[in-house]
Amino acid sequence: MRSSEIEDQILERLEAGETITRICQGDDMPTIRSFQRWCRDDAKLDDVVLRSMTRGTLIQVHQIHDDQAETVAQLKDPNNFYDAKTAQALATIYRDQNHNKIAILTRLDKRFSEKSEVSVTGPMVIGWQDSNESCPNCGWNMGDKSQVIEHTSFPVSEIDSVDGEGRI
Repeated sequence: MRSSEIEDQILERLEAGETITRICQGDDMPTIRSFQRWCRDDAKLDDVVLRSMTRGTLIQVHQIHDDQAETVAQLKDPNNFYDAKTAQALATIYRDQNHNKIAILTRLDKRFSEKSEVSVTGPMVIGWQDSNESCPNCGWNMGDKSQVIEHTSFPVSEIDSVDGEGRI
């Protein structure tokens, strides 16, 4: 049943934002299990499917935005009446949908992730702006705000990693 025509149809529908579960419900489409087997057996197809799903998820984000704008216009229309609870429920649903889609995108495509990384291998200079506190490590008083405290960096073994972030 596998053919390049069916694969192309699936990829186009994924890129249009349709879900694989809905696509595979069609009579002329493979089952989800069969499609997953195709992807497992063909790394190139698997990569193309992932890129298509990423594009489709971006389309879904745009669709959510359009739905939000339409709902806001309806809520502002003086001829329509929505009670406050309904309006709040709609706002919550759209916010959650939008958040979930963006969270998915940040995991699927690193270009949507805002994570940055800094590596320090030598001495570090730590300063507090507008603070009169003292250093918790050496007790040095921050009386002169223009000064900074110099410390050497901690060995990696002394830094805990929490969700990929280094915490001292």
